[in-house]
Amino acid sequence: MTIKTSTFTRITLAVYGEVVTLALPPAMQPPAPSPMPTSAARPLPAHLDPAHLSDPSSIARGLWDSLGPPCSNVSLLHVLRLMFALTARNEDWDIDGYPEYFADLSPIDTRGDADEWIEEIMERLRIPVWDQEDPRTVQDFGESVRRALSGDLARVRYSYATHFVMFVAKQGPEFARDVLVS
Repeated sequence: MTIKTSTFTRITLAVYGEVVTLALPPAMQPPAPSPMPTSAARPLPAHLDPAHLSDPSSIARGLWDSLGPPCSNVSLLHVLRLMFALTARNEDWDIDGYPEYFADLSPIDTRGDADEWIEEIMERLRIPVWDQEDPRTVQDFGESVRRALSGDLARVRYSYATHFVMFVAKQGPEFARDVLVS
């Protein structure tokens, strides 16, 4: 069954199947036009109108938190990063505990090929960093990355360096500042 709603002046319909009767219906006339019912526009209540809120995301956060576990176990920011910035791969959904899964910020082993460790960093940062990550952990991670890049930047391909900065930026401005700025 298909339902179409619009203003039609003519409709052509093809029906397939067995003929039931040969009698043709009398000529049909379109119905007389009638005015559409009108409704008065009512403004949203102030507590639901994002334009009047000091924190417009509070509505979305409240709806997200009302879903309960497992949704409420991760922040709205985490979900938004997964949806719009750090798109999950299909195989990520097979990771135990996903989407309650966060980036590993343990120190990076920068011995060996620069392309390998920069790929390791990018792989870690394609998953959101925990919103309540200890600032000291983020600073230590940033220091190890800056130290590695300062000595081996000449060995890192420019495309990798660009992707690295992109992945860091997707984690948010505070994280990017802590990792990229000395």
